[in-house]
Parts: sequence; C-alpha cells; structure tokens
Amino acid sequence: MVKHILSALAALVLSATVTAQTPPTQVIQSDGTIQLVPVPPAVVFTPYFIDPTIGYRVLLESGWSNKDWDGRTKNGLLAKKGDVIEARILAQPVSKTKLVDGKTVYLWSIFRSGDFVVSWDSTKFELLPVSTMLDASVFNNAKSGFVAPDKSGGVNEAAVPTDGNALYRVEVLPAPENRVPALKPLYYQWNFDGYMWQGSYRVVGTLKFKVKGDFYYPTSQVSDIRILPSITVNGVETKTKIDGSPVVGTNILSETRNGVNQIKFGAPKDYKISHTLSAPTTKFKVGDTVPVRVLIKNETLPQRAFSVSSIFAWDNTKLEFMGVNTTGARASMMNKIDLVDPRAVNEAVIPKDGNAWHNWLGQLGDKTYIDKETLIVTLNFKVIAPFDAATVELIEKSDPRIAGLFQSDETGILGSDTPGVFVTGQKTNAVVNGTQ
Repeated sequence: MVKHILSALAALVLSATVTAQTPPTQVIQSDGTIQLVPVPPAVVFTPYFIDPTIGYRVLLESGWSNKDWDGRTKNGLLAKKGDVIEARILAQPVSKTKLVDGKTVYLWSIFRSGDFVVSWDSTKFELLPVSTMLDASVFNNAKSGFVAPDKSGGVNEAAVPTDGNALYRVEVLPAPENRVPALKPLYYQWNFDGYMWQGSYRVVGTLKFKVKGDFYYPTSQVSDIRILPSITVNGVETKTKIDGSPVVGTNILSETRNGVNQIKFGAPKDYKISHTLSAPTTKFKVGDTVPVRVLIKNETLPQRAFSVSSIFAWDNTKLEFMGVNTTGARASMMNKIDLVDPRAVNEAVIPKDGNAWHNWLGQLGDKTYIDKETLIVTLNFKVIAPFDAATVELIEKSDPRIAGLFQSDETGILGSDTPGVFVTGQKTNAVVNGTQ
C-alpha cells in the first residue's frame, strides 16, 4: 500500500514538472530574494527562493593531503614514484535559510561556470589530461577541462600545461529547452541560464598528477597543490571565479579552501634491502663463540623495513646455537626467537636441532629509512667439533629440512610505504672458518 502511495506521489511530482511549459514568475521579495512562482498547472510543494547574495566556497581536496584546509593534521597517503594523485575540485553555495509562514526554507543559488587557477610543483608532479567525466545531467563535459592555450600569453601554455600553473574550466549544460535536441523544460532546476543549486558540495573537476620521481630522502620533503585567487603570466592576469547569481557574468566566489597540503613522499616497493648473515674471518677452534650477525642494507635508495624474518640452518654436529644478543641492534618492539613449540621450527627457546627462526619487528610509528648497513641481531654459536669451514645459511619456508614443522613467516624483509610488501633483495649466507 505504501509503495503505491509513494508511486502516485512521484508520478504527481513528475507530471507537475514536465507539464510546466511556462517559466515560473519571478517575484522580487523585500529582502532581495527572488521567489519563483509556478504558472498553473505546474505546482511545487516547497517554495523556491533565489538569493543573489549567496556566495560559493571552493574546496580542493585529496586523500594524499596531510594538512586540512584549516591546518588540522590528516593521515594522508604517501606519494611514491609513479603514483597518480587525484585532486578533486568541489564547489558549494554557502547555505542560507529564511522563514516563510513560520517554516524554515533553504535558499537557492545559480551556477553557470567556474574558472580555477591551479598551481603545483612541476619538478615533482606531472599534470595529466583530464579523463574523469562529470555528472552529464548537469555539466557540459565537452566544454569542461583545461582552457585552450591563450595566444596572448596567458596561463595555459599547452593543451596540458607543464609549467606548474593551469586554468581549469567547467560549464553547466544550457537550459533543457535550449539543448540540441531540446528536452522538456525543468524550470525549477534550470533558470537564469544556469543550474539551481542548494547547499551541498558537487565535484566540478578531478585533476590528476603523476609523481615524477623519489622525493622522500634525505629529508622529509612536502609539497602542495593549490587553487590560487589569481595569477599573472606574461602580463595577463587570470582569476579564479564562479559565474552565478541572477545576473550573467557575476563572480560569486566567496572563499577557496585548499586541502591538498603537505603531500609527503615515500619509498616505492621496487627498492630492495639485502639480507645478510655475516661471520668474522677469524679461524675458530673448539670452545670458541662465533658471533653471526644478521645485517640489512639498502641496495639502491633508502628503503623502509618493518620486519625481518630469518629462518636459518647450521650443521649441529659442528656448531651449537647459544642464543641471541641484541646489543647494538636496530630499535624494535620484538627481537627474539619466536613462536616456540615442539611442533614448530623453534622447538625450544634456544633451538639445538640445526634450524631456527628469528623474528624482528620495527617500532610502531618508526618512519625512518634503512640508508646504511644495519644490525638486526647477533646469533651466537659455539664450536663443538673441529672443521675447515661451516655454513650458517638462510633457508626458505619450503626447505625440506623443516618439512612438517610449523612456521608462520617466510625468510625476508617486509618494507616500503606500500603495506605488506616484501622488499627482500640479495640474500647472503655466513661462512665460519675453523681449524682441524
């Protein structure tokens, strides 16, 4: 029953809208607002008032921003080499209301077009062609995008500007009766050669910028993408503006809020970190303690390291594992022989069977990078039989020597500013020299 009632009401509203072949009468009120009074048989259930004084705010925002427009800290994404940063331009009429017969009525504004001067660091970002389509029921996509290069030497020097400044324009569609082919008039949304707009934000453009390279090291570099009030290029001034109000050509832009601030850069996942077991070159005899260091080092540019997992094996007829030493190791929230269980690789806190697993986890919130050889832990072994050489090696989870034993992690290094990515580079085993 409720569905039938709603259906009937929807049909009534639709019928009242599409049969309104005569534009509504514009009645100027004492407060300066303009009421749109329907001409029968058209009816509306809520009075429409246009307020010529309503201004627009423009917001430029992105998920990569680390500072909001009002200075608040945000947890933005880290921009890495090759990433494409999207910056959305949103427009919103500043909401206003008035009392009509004791009821609060929201006032409407007009939007015809918007021009937005955008600025960015061209050494860090490459502006890409506009590819995101706007709401085709409101905006004219054919006439929205980067304004054609100005022969007089204006802001756009190319179809897709590369110098760090661009003029982006958006236009609404003409009124329905002026379109080709003409559509039935919807006078309560299309008046004054513009689109009637109330309160909410709309996306009026999406700009895309490609990160050109690595800008995260050695200092924490940041960058902004902004909408400028105006810019002068070669003596030609171009302003950010919105054409609205009942008078065509009136700029009703009231404020611009830039929310694409403090973009921070991070390390891409293709930069690797070496994983090395290293023993002294000294010759060791029975009874000596052999320190085998677990070392990591960036192979190219500095890289993040969140965890280092080391499954290692040794000849337990020659060497006895004596435990770990964390002196001098990189700070961590875990640095130990982990997951001890008779059914696991680590059958004891200090495994003796020739294989073991060591787990290192970085400190929470540590955003520093591996930029040199770094000690993770020292594995101590005791020589229990003479030998010429013995190897302590990194092995994989699939190694037959640990078949059937539980092991949660693979040997390797998780890092970069892309969560859950292995950045393991070259792996090197340790050779321990002995004496017969």
